[in-house]
Amino acid sequence: MSSHRLDTATAGGRRARTRTRAVLAALSIAGLALATSACGASATANGTQACKLVRESLSISAGNPSPAARQRALELLRQALPLAAIAAGTNGNWQPLEATLSESNRVPINHLRSALTAECAPGNEGNVYGGGNFTQASIPPVGSSPG
Repeated sequence: MSSHRLDTATAGGRRARTRTRAVLAALSIAGLALATSACGASATANGTQACKLVRESLSISAGNPSPAARQRALELLRQALPLAAIAAGTNGNWQPLEATLSESNRVPINHLRSALTAECAPGNEGNVYGGGNFTQASIPPVGSSPG
């Protein structure tokens, strides 16, 4: 083989590798864009499902529920927490809901009611469109004890 033919073959191989890399890079970028858009949909779906559980819990715990009803309402809030956490992980607008739900293991539902109601108000769920004004639930003060 002559030197000219060898140089031409090497150059053709480099061009093919460059094209292959360019195609792989384009496919990687397209895949990343698809994965990112799927995460956004997941945040909305998970947050909406969390709010559905929250509304059911608030409905059950309204008034003067039996101990069994209070327990069921608390279980629903605990089922909503991981869904809200997933949503908050990909869309920060769901963080107030996640934070409020995380208090449900030590704060009575009645103290969380106003925040949960605002955070899951129909049309305002997760403050997705930036129009909501959420109030974070606060931990009730501990009664002072004589010291």
